[in-house]
Amino acid sequence: MTSTAASYARAQQGSPAPPSMAGSISGSLTYPSEFLPAQTVYAISVDGRLFYRVETVVGQGHYKMFGVPAGDYFVLAVLRMPLRAGSGEVASTRFGAAYTKASICGLFADCPDHTLMPVRVESRQETVNIKPNDWYAPQDFYPLVPGGGPAVLRLDAAPAAYPTSQAAAIDVAQARTGGRYVERQQDCPGNLACTWFTSSHFGQGAAYYTGFAGSNLDIQACAFYVLGAGTAWQAFSNQCRFEADPFPAVGSAGHVTLGMGETGCVNVRAAPGTTARILACLADRTSVRIDDGPVFLAPSSNTAPSSADLWWHLAGRGWMVDRYLHG
Repeated sequence: MTSTAASYARAQQGSPAPPSMAGSISGSLTYPSEFLPAQTVYAISVDGRLFYRVETVVGQGHYKMFGVPAGDYFVLAVLRMPLRAGSGEVASTRFGAAYTKASICGLFADCPDHTLMPVRVESRQETVNIKPNDWYAPQDFYPLVPGGGPAVLRLDAAPAAYPTSQAAAIDVAQARTGGRYVERQQDCPGNLACTWFTSSHFGQGAAYYTGFAGSNLDIQACAFYVLGAGTAWQAFSNQCRFEADPFPAVGSAGHVTLGMGETGCVNVRAAPGTTARILACLADRTSVRIDDGPVFLAPSSNTAPSSADLWWHLAGRGWMVDRYLHG
């Protein structure tokens, strides 16, 4: 089954309207999973001639598209996760979601109509609450993405080790958020998704870079963690949130968070490592502040590093493993 709307595959990218005349489109984003991937949201003129778009990063649940001329548009979304050289993965070429009658109906079981709904944009006005969240249409129902697919961030094959901590952090930032790395926020073009650093902190066997990721006004504070020392560093992980600073990071506050299905409390120890003396056991959602770390303890077996190998010091309490500090 295919959409009754035109394919729009031949639509051309329009020039942004002058700021004095431009409108904008904004709304929330979803995905049928606990994970919210990076997406590109398109506004395609109903006559199929022109399109405008805005990118988002992983976890970005809101978008705002600037520079849209007055007119009527269909709003659709497509995944745009970064692609690693040699991975064999390919970019999406067909839209996966759209703003439809089902979106307006609430996406309930009795909302089966996936017809695209036109959106009116006025000069100097923001058209709000446009949610391209209907991921439930039959396969290949939505049209092809203009230009053969969204502009996808393509990453080099990961080396065995990076020569600097910053090089490893840039890889983490781009691979985990889907934002292209820029040195400063002002270097990020409008409607594109970027990531950038504001500071760095070095612990023992580990370091992290704090910064931000997002597009336009929708940005989240992030920390990008790397492991190593000297001239041998590994990309490790990241944490982002829509607050003033990321967590865990020295000086930031957050909560102890038990994993799904876990009960009880989390041990706080006198030193990093599971053999150190237990000082306390903190319940789920206990408020904590980080004042030292990170400390990386390489696993004894030949296994990949995990969040169970990274430790942080909680002010006035002791050391806790990273695994339970993501809230």
